[in-house]
Amino acid sequence: MTQINNDHRRQIEHMLGRALGPSELKPVSSISDLSAEQVAVVKALAQVQLVSALDYMRAVVPSALTTTLTKFISTYA
Repeated sequence: MTQINNDHRRQIEHMLGRALGPSELKPVSSISDLSAEQVAVVKALAQVQLVSALDYMRAVVPSALTTTLTKFISTYA
C-alpha cells in the first residue's frame, strides 16, 4: 500500500462518499499502469476538485512529474 497523507485520504474519501479500496491505493510505476479502478477515482475527483485528484495521483504514481499528472487529470475535468 502507498504512503498517502491521512488528511488527503480523508478528504478524497469524503469527496467520493466512500473509503478507498486496497486496489485503488496500490502504487504503480507509470500512468499507463493505472487500473480501471484508479482511473475511475481520478475521473470522479477531477469533476469536483483538481487538487484532490492531484494528491491522489501523487500517491499512486509517485515517480510521475506533476506536469504529467496535471495533464492526465485535465482530460477528465
